[in-house]
Amino acid sequence: MYKDSDNNRYYNEKDFIKKNKDLNIFQKLCKPIFIRLGDLDWSKFNREKMNKHVKTLGESIKKHGMLKSIPVLPFNKQGKRTAIDVNHGSSALVDFIGLPPDTLVAASEVYWVDPDDKFEVQLAIMVLNDKVKTWPLAQTVRSLSMTFGGIYETMRLNILKYRKSLTSATVVNCYCVSNLRKETDFKLGKFKKYWEKNSMDWKHEFVDKILKKLSEFVTNHNTPGAKKRKVDAEWTRELTARLMADAEVDKNMTRWIYMLNASFICAGAIINSDDFTGMPIQEKSFNGYWDNVKITANALKIANVAA
Repeated sequence: MYKDSDNNRYYNEKDFIKKNKDLNIFQKLCKPIFIRLGDLDWSKFNREKMNKHVKTLGESIKKHGMLKSIPVLPFNKQGKRTAIDVNHGSSALVDFIGLPPDTLVAASEVYWVDPDDKFEVQLAIMVLNDKVKTWPLAQTVRSLSMTFGGIYETMRLNILKYRKSLTSATVVNCYCVSNLRKETDFKLGKFKKYWEKNSMDWKHEFVDKILKKLSEFVTNHNTPGAKKRKVDAEWTRELTARLMADAEVDKNMTRWIYMLNASFICAGAIINSDDFTGMPIQEKSFNGYWDNVKITANALKIANVAA
């Protein structure tokens, strides 16, 4: 039974759903229910479980109680209810506090989402978490890759490959700069269609060369564990954006390779100078650096020096 706080009336399940449909503003209002902990399933589309976070939440729940209901989907074909949020909280109830599977907990059923439609499930999770707490970009790409594959899977693999030297944003920036991520609804999986529609597979060869060179440069100049990094992530993101924008001019690898190599020749000159204070990250200073890159690239081309 469900209580209407406005007029103190109670509704059964059928009336509850009918009431929601009758009122446009409440057409998609979650249904309050109790569920067995044993029926919960951690969605593969959600972020990966972090044991430290489970422990932290477990300690908080022990002290203050479970202050959230768990948003869940209807039973899927496997007889489980997918939790689309509060996954760490529900895990804490089982793994940290040790509640048995038959324990009933408060939940909110998102009854309009098909639990067996991976695209609907993905969208529900991404929209919910986008409005509540921003996911790390690597988690977002991982989740999207499991649903849409394609270019998202390529990004996921490169994030893993270069995780010790490059940030996730730097890797993703090679494929899709931040403005384009907003325009193409990157977080909703629509960038894959944009990539395919615009025949962008030509970028792979260029991106691979950038990531390899950039990773080597960062590894050579950033001291592991140092508080201050010589090569700022902000600089690497801007560099990848400039290099890929230059590649798009004519998609000519023979011409572009001079720009790539000149970028690191000029960057090396900056970082090895006696008066080094940091890589150019402000627009004016980066533009000055980029002008030198163009001059150096032209000199390399004239001298026919490709490496």
